[in-house]
Amino acid sequence: MKTVTIQGQIFDWDETNGLDPSAILTVQNWIKKLARRYFARAANLNMEMNDLIQAGNMGALKAARTYRPEYGAGFLTWANFKISDEMRRLCRHLPTLSLEAAAESAEYLGRSAEHIADPTDQTKGTENKLLLGQLMRRLNKHERALLTQYYGLGSKRKPQSLRLLGKKYGVSAQCVSNRVNRALHKLRV
Repeated sequence: MKTVTIQGQIFDWDETNGLDPSAILTVQNWIKKLARRYFARAANLNMEMNDLIQAGNMGALKAARTYRPEYGAGFLTWANFKISDEMRRLCRHLPTLSLEAAAESAEYLGRSAEHIADPTDQTKGTENKLLLGQLMRRLNKHERALLTQYYGLGSKRKPQSLRLLGKKYGVSAQCVSNRVNRALHKLRV
């Protein structure tokens, strides 16, 4: 068993277990600083700062297990790569949505849109409008606008294609599809 000094504190290190896990406490300020760098990306995926900090802690734990003082790098330098990797991985995570679930959600939204636009069925239309309004409150304004345009929700609106919406927002049709799927996922949760 060896000892390693990190920011004036001494921690145990051995070949099989790596660095004492309590060493991650020395990098908490660095984890928070890195989390602020990735926050804009994470916020787009509706994650919070604490999600990034937890990912950073996981990276720091991985760094503690794999740290080798004989390589000559300080623990913060070593941990920086692992912490950043975990935060990047979290920010790349997109909620998965099965085609079946997407079809179900699309079918429901399509039916709701038909009832809202159908003036002959006022009671059912009002019920569906309220239900749809409650569901849509789960989304941010950009997601609501995207689903409204994609499914043609509301009176006398026509559904727009992914390609058309992509042109409108200056992104690819695949990007629009991903955003629609993320919004539908939020509606199901």
